[in-house]
Amino acid sequence: MPELRMRVGAAALTVLTMFALSGCGDDDQEASATSSAGTSDTSDATSPVAAEEDSAAEEAVDEVADGEECLHGNWYLKNETFQALLTASGGAGAEVTGFVVLSFDSEGKAMTTYDEWTTVVAQDGGTATMVRNGDDVGTYSLAGDTLTMTETDGNSVVSMTITTGDGQTMTMTPDHETAPVSNGTFTCDAETLTVTADGGMTEFYREH
Repeated sequence: MPELRMRVGAAALTVLTMFALSGCGDDDQEASATSSAGTSDTSDATSPVAAEEDSAAEEAVDEVADGEECLHGNWYLKNETFQALLTASGGAGAEVTGFVVLSFDSEGKAMTTYDEWTTVVAQDGGTATMVRNGDDVGTYSLAGDTLTMTETDGNSVVSMTITTGDGQTMTMTPDHETAPVSNGTFTCDAETLTVTADGGMTEFYREH
């Protein structure tokens, strides 16, 4: 079971070091689009004002889906993509629940918020369960499609429970170790953020 613990921990840290907050910025665009749609029901949809509003909404979406501006806001982890990483690293029967929110602001600051984020991996007749809560803050920078993140204050807490095949249980709370500088490539559009690090790909969906 120590081998299982090491493998699960390594897989988690590989991607978690790439998880790094500010207002979303898209809420106003969504509200604007909704308002425009509501107005069109009671006015001429082909009027110059309506056409101008539609054009402005389209331009706003285009601006979001480009480079650093696209990153700004809050992104929820798609647990199934992290689950696939755990499975690929040798963790049979992996399950991932809870929430991870990765956030970027316009001043180069980043934060990762964990809310009962739980990973469970079954292997060799036993299970390893990791539960993470709290916030980790740091900074980020971009160079083309390369995203570099540095953790400056790690406050999240991990509780790990190992259960062996014969029913023995061991619970521990590892000390938080500040993650090293992490590099990965990313793609981003109005709805989805994809981060690839050390050959592992993780997806996020934008908060609206």
